[in-house]
Amino acid sequence: MEDSKSKEVQPSITGGQQPIIIQQSQTSKTNSKGVIGFVCSLLTIILCWVPLLGILLGILGFIFSILGLSKEPKGLAIAGLIISIVAIPFVVLYQILFGSILTSLIPYIKPL
Repeated sequence: MEDSKSKEVQPSITGGQQPIIIQQSQTSKTNSKGVIGFVCSLLTIILCWVPLLGILLGILGFIFSILGLSKEPKGLAIAGLIISIVAIPFVVLYQILFGSILTSLIPYIKPL
């Protein structure tokens, strides 16, 4: 028993292509300042052993994350802000500790 509601598809009379309209959704927009802040914050953790670079990247990550909070989506900006707030004090303490250890080892290093 066939369904009487089935419809046959007729080919187009004009034979031309019909235009396809693609609408960009609001969720596909990116927050470039938030992304930059997040990446700089991650690089702060990765490069914490490089003198002054870790602190500089942490400060840049903090600034860009603050600027990224004014745009949507805010997810990466918030994540970058949290990471930079936590990472900056640890990087400063790490570099102070590492510098003091190197300074205390100077008398034991023989000149070439």
